[in-house]
Amino acid sequence: MLKSVKVETFVPNLIEKVKKIADINTNIILIKANVYDSAYKELSKLGFKVVDIRIPFPSSGQQTNFQRAFKQG
Repeated sequence: MLKSVKVETFVPNLIEKVKKIADINTNIILIKANVYDSAYKELSKLGFKVVDIRIPFPSSGQQTNFQRAFKQG
């Protein structure tokens, strides 16, 4: 049986990867609501330009919502 792991545990690694490939002028779009909820504040506090829109992952009927939200970003 697979153990569920919270997205928050991956945020420090995500931040390190973002620091390597982006600078504070790079627009960052976080895909999936729980990724946004977990990483938005931390990345913003570090000065990154994170788009302030919760964008759903484009599956399970969320494709139209994804397209709409992504266009706003």
